[in-house]
Amino acid sequence: IQHDIDHKLTFALAKNRKGLSFNLLWLCRALRFIIFLLTNLSPASAEFAAKETKHCATDAYERSIKPFHGFVLSNVFSTMMSRVPSRRKLIGVLSEGQSDAAVYSEMERFVAIASPMVEGLHAFFEQNGLNDPWRA
Repeated sequence: IQHDIDHKLTFALAKNRKGLSFNLLWLCRALRFIIFLLTNLSPASAEFAAKETKHCATDAYERSIKPFHGFVLSNVFSTMMSRVPSRRKLIGVLSEGQSDAAVYSEMERFVAIASPMVEGLHAFFEQNGLNDPWRA
């Protein structure tokens, strides 16, 4: 993938909104949303430890995807937030018989592994002028 994007950068083809780099950009944004959400849900989060899923998700959305959503998609997201389960219910569904501590531990482990890779990809898009400001 890196080779393909580098090739497209060389020939000024990478900024095509129908190409690989644009799709990878949106995947990166979605992964950043997930990482921010899981980080916010962590009991170690000083700001969000006692807050409900809706607040955690809204913050994650505002930091990752909202700048690239237009009026309609921002309103769709706001509407979806009324359907987000409570923290207790979400953790209960994710636990599958495990303790809450085990679920949070898995979340933190995922963030620790994925975050450096996703942030590296995000930095690559920034450094190469590929973080397209277009609003969906």
